[in-house]
Amino acid sequence: MLVQRFREYLTRSVAPHQRNSALHVDAVRDRLNEAERRVGYCGQLVAGWQELMAIDRAAGHDVTAASDLLKKFQIDLEVAMTDKAEAEKAQAKILHDLFEGANGRPPKTDQELNDWLASPQGKAATLFAPTLADRWGSVGRS
Repeated sequence: MLVQRFREYLTRSVAPHQRNSALHVDAVRDRLNEAERRVGYCGQLVAGWQELMAIDRAAGHDVTAASDLLKKFQIDLEVAMTDKAEAEKAQAKILHDLFEGANGRPPKTDQELNDWLASPQGKAATLFAPTLADRWGSVGRS
C-alpha cells in the first residue's frame, strides 16, 4: 500500500504539468544549511563591527566610514535572514507534500507531520523524495 502511494505521488511529482516544486529534500536541506551558515557569519560580522565601532567611538575616533560599512553588513544580514526564511518555507512545503503523497491527505497538525517524519515511514519518504530528472540522466546527454 505504501509503495503504491509513493508510486502515485512520484508520478504526479514529475509530471510535466506540475511546477518545479518537487525539489530533492537533500538539496533543500543543503540550501537551508547554507542559509543558516550565512546568517551566523553575517551576524558575527555585524556584532564584531559594532564592538569595534564602540571602541573607536570611546577613543574619540571618527566612525563615519565604519558606520557606512556597518549598514552594508546589516543589509547583508537581512538578506541572509530572508534567504533562510525562504529555505525553511521550501523545506516545510516539501515535507508537507511528502506527507500528503504518502497518506493521501494533508497533515491535520504540525505535530502529526513531525511524528510521521520521525517514523520509519517518514524517514523512508524523505530518503526517496523525487528529483526533477529525466529517465536517462546525464548518460542520455553525452
